[in-house]
Order: sequence, then structure tokens, then C-alpha cells
Amino acid sequence: MTNNFLSDIFKIPLSAPSLLVIMFALLFYIFIKLSLESFKQYKTKSSLINSQNKKYSLLFTILAILVFVSSVCFHFYKITEFPAAGHEDDAKIVITAYIIKNTGHDSSNKFIPYFPDLKLFYHNELVDREAQRGIPIYMQVFLQYFMHPGHYSLRLESTLITLFTTLVIIFTLLILDIDFRAAMIFGALFILLPWSRIFARTTPECTSYCFASSCYVLSLFYLIKKKDALSIIFYLTTLSILYISYSPGLLLAPISSILIPLVFRFHSKEYEKLSTVLITTSIILLGVLYFNFNEDAGYQYVISRAQDKIGLIGIKNFNISELTSTFAKNANIYLANYLSYFLPQFLFIAGDGNLRHHTGFGGQLFITLCIAFYVGLFYIIERFKSNLYFKTLLVFTLISCIPAAISIEGYINSIIKLPLHALRSASMLPPVGIILFLGFRQIFHKNKILLIIYLLAISLNVYYFYVDYFNNYSRKLGNNWICDSGLVKTTQKAIKILKKHPEKKLFYFCSPYSIPYNNLYTIGVKHLLKGDGILSNIFEYLEFKNKIPPQKGDIFVIQESFDTFEVLNLNKKIKFILRVQNPSLSNKFGSSLFEIAE
Repeated sequence: MTNNFLSDIFKIPLSAPSLLVIMFALLFYIFIKLSLESFKQYKTKSSLINSQNKKYSLLFTILAILVFVSSVCFHFYKITEFPAAGHEDDAKIVITAYIIKNTGHDSSNKFIPYFPDLKLFYHNELVDREAQRGIPIYMQVFLQYFMHPGHYSLRLESTLITLFTTLVIIFTLLILDIDFRAAMIFGALFILLPWSRIFARTTPECTSYCFASSCYVLSLFYLIKKKDALSIIFYLTTLSILYISYSPGLLLAPISSILIPLVFRFHSKEYEKLSTVLITTSIILLGVLYFNFNEDAGYQYVISRAQDKIGLIGIKNFNISELTSTFAKNANIYLANYLSYFLPQFLFIAGDGNLRHHTGFGGQLFITLCIAFYVGLFYIIERFKSNLYFKTLLVFTLISCIPAAISIEGYINSIIKLPLHALRSASMLPPVGIILFLGFRQIFHKNKILLIIYLLAISLNVYYFYVDYFNNYSRKLGNNWICDSGLVKTTQKAIKILKKHPEKKLFYFCSPYSIPYNNLYTIGVKHLLKGDGILSNIFEYLEFKNKIPPQKGDIFVIQESFDTFEVLNLNKKIKFILRVQNPSLSNKFGSSLFEIAE
């Protein structure tokens, strides 16, 4: 077992963590370069205005910085408390990252895989198994070098990635020669969007996908501006990250690698050579990555799920005949589903009805932004032929939701009767965000007073959204997020009892991942990989089916309502050790730890 993950990641040049390190290094370099260029433009403009206007310009600069910093601080406000609970997928990411950080391998002993495999063992038996996606896993690995793995490290990861996404959007706007102060003020709004808020608190898979999408858009704009070797390397790196960030990226990246360079090619003859280079290198790169990860247990799980649960028959073995038949049979559904992602019903009115993906207040974006979006959309359509930035932006916006459209997986919208999935369509948010800004700019050019009134309306919308978020969302969510916050205390207390009394057994009536998730350091990676040691005495409680029946002195961890034990048919007297009520709910929901007294 090794503990030198950081020194091992470059043993495979195109490994997922090495690609991440390269991308962040390039991002940092490009951020500095664009900042210097923007500052130079600002100084040039300042030298041309009189002293009175310079004061106003300075005040506007200070205001923009204060607004952005305030939004960022608010973005980090109570990151573990709203919502208080977490999902089982959160636990899987943290556990997988902990194993890889300490061993360099996943549960299937694959060295730094692109799609890690997670196996959960209790009493030397496999209890559960599920694939993970490499990018969010390795981001979590890096964080675990600075903090204890658990609920906080998971939430901090999502919050940081959303902040990085916002910064990428700001610097993308700078490439369009937007004033950096206007870009910062828009960044302050972008980070507060309902869609962004969910990404800042949900499982980092979709958050990473949104971030990868924003980096890809930045790389496109930077490539158009510079057309040099570094910009090509940056483009290929972001394409790779998009490819392996989340399941929909496996389809979006190949589509983008062909269609986007073709946009370059048909725009102007000067881009023909660049287009050929991009298509050729992209196909080679994605091909190399595919042959590196196609045997990963995690990737095989993703493909199996796509066929068995999502219905993409033929995807497992790439049977062209079956895939063609599947697409022909479902063409109408795919098309209707695709179009629904651009309707006001999804974007501004109702959003994704799944409360794990959306707060239930309005759409994925503030309803007041509807005007700015469609103004911006018409603006880029109007300049589609002449402006390559807008041309690539529009094409990427149109293809970004294709993977979500063909998955036919999501909450059925009550109005349009189609499944909508805010997480699988996460790649839409960055290009949609840029379109929103362009809409604001057009409104500003038309009438400044109208823009001020409009911004006041948006501010009210933001205020009421967050009033609902902090007061009602957690109650609406209830126990929909499987890992109740009370499980932290109850599972930690249970493990302490087991360590002190190894003769006892622990039965759980909750997610099997909750116990290791909250006790990783106590359990240790060695026992986690085999299910021995303290994990030898942990069993799932199944009514009437337990091979080992609970006896006097054994302990139980239960999630859901405090009276659940009454329906477990224990028929034994119990003694409560710890009861933790869900802070978001006024009823008896929460977690409890009790012991069989007789």
C-alpha cells in the first residue's frame, strides 16, 4: 500500500489527475494573461477621461469588487447546513477518493483509473458496488490532503468548483473585450443562480461537468483569439476533461470534437488548417483515452446502465444496427425532449421537479432573466454569420443538452409531460450564462434607466428565491436526501461502542455507505478494502431475513422516523443511546442509535 499519490499521478501522462493538474495550470496562466490585458485596456481608457469621470470610474470599480466578493462570501455561507442532509452518492465519492489517496488504486486494484470502481465490504462480504467518475474523485483526493474526508470536504468541493466555473465565465467575457467590472458584476449574479446554487451543494459529478463545459467554452474563445500552440493544447485538455467528467460527457465531447472545428472551417478559409488539426488531434486523443479506460469497471457500469436503465439498446457492444433501431424508434421522444430544454417551462418557470436537482422555486434560472436570455439569443443569432465567437457559442449551446435529451431520464414535467434532468444538462449553464450577459449588454445599450429598473426586479427575484431556499427548501426536501445529517453523530457513536465492545454487533437500517462515510479515519483503508476488523461486526437489518439474528446488547443505527423500530418486528425491549432529529423537519424524522436491552 502506497501513500504517494501526488508523485504517482504523472506515471501515466494522460491520467485523469494529471490532466486536471495540467488544466488548472493552464487556467491559472490564462487568467493572469487575460487579467494583465484587461488591466492594460482599463489604464488606456482611464487616461482618456477627465478627473471627474475618473472618480466615477474608480467608484464603479470598487462597487464591482464589493458586489462580487459579497456574492462569493454568500456562496460559502453555511455550506453544510443548507440542505442539512446529503445523498448516498456524496458518500461514494468521499470513500472512493479516500481509498485512492491512500493506495493509488480503486477497489478493483486499478491504478489511478479514469472511472474508479467502488466496492463496499462488511464482514468480508461484498455489500454494494458502484462506478464513479474520475474528475470529481480526484478533486476530492486533492482536498483530502488538507482536511478530514467527510461531509464538509464533499460540500467544499462542490462549492469551490462552482466558484471556479464563475471565474471561468468572467474570463471568457474578458476575451469578448467586456469591461472587467461588468464581467465581475455578472459573475456575482451567475454564482447566485438557482442552477448554480444546486451545483454548489449537490454531488460534484454534475458540478464538475458544468465546470468542464465552462472551461471548454473558454478554450474555444481563447483559441479563436490566439490561434497558437498553447491555445490548441488548452483546447485539447479541456476536451479531455469534458469527456471524462460525467457520463453525458462521453457523448458530448466526441460530438463537440467534430462539430465545433467544422464551424471554424466553414466560417473562414483562414481556419481550414486549424480545423483539420483540431479534428485530427481530438479524434486521436479521445481514442487514446477510450482505449485506456474502456476496461475500467466504472466505465463498464456506465455503459451497462445506459443500456439497461436508460434504454440505449446496443450501446454495450456498440452494435450499430441495434443503436440505429433504438434512435429510429425513439426519434420523436428524443426531439421533443431536446426542445424542452430550451423552453421557458424548464429554464424560467418550473425547472427540474426533482428536489435533489432543484429547489422547487421557479425555474433553473430566475424568471426575471427570461427577457435577458431571449434578447441575448436573438442578438447572437443576428450576428451568427459574421462573428465566430457567437457562432461557436450558439452551436455549443445547441449540442450541450443532446446527452440529456436522449437519456430520457428525469422528473416528468407536469405541463409538457417530458422528463427533464437539470444535472445531465449541466453543460448548458455556461453558454446560457454568456448569452444572458449579452442580453444585459443589449438592454444597457438601448436604455440605461430601463436596465436599472430591470436589475431591481432581478434583485427582488434573487431575494425571494433565497428566502424560500433558507426557510422552505430543506423542509420540502425532507428525507429525500438519503444520508440524514443525524447519521454523522449516530454512526460515529456506534463505531466507538463497537471498538470498546468488539463482542457486540451493529445492525444498520439506512444507507450502507453512511457508516464508513462518517468514520473513515477510525476504520482505516486496510479494513475498508476487505470488510474485516471493526467492519466484521456490521450487518444490514432485513426483516425476517437476517442470517445472524440480533441479540441482547447488539446496537442499531436507523434512519427515517424515530418510531421506525416499531415496524421492524424486533419484538424486544430497546434502550435509546442517541437520537438526532432532522433540524429541517418539525416531525419525528432523523436518526437514532439504540441497543437491544433484553
